[in-house]
Amino acid sequence: MNTDYSYCSGVTCSIRKSCKRYLPDSPDIRLRWVCPAYNPETDKCKYYEPTEVAKTKNP
Repeated sequence: MNTDYSYCSGVTCSIRKSCKRYLPDSPDIRLRWVCPAYNPETDKCKYYEPTEVAKTKNP
């Protein structure tokens, strides 16, 4: 697990499952977190980073 990375809980985000930052269950180590910034009107998030699977589906 990368501890020099900011994670997101994905609350109310419909694109969380294809985002690297999404971490549904936090481990027992200290991590950095960003506040969810998903906008349902645009279906985008300024912190979104696609997973490798999402990159191959949407190059």
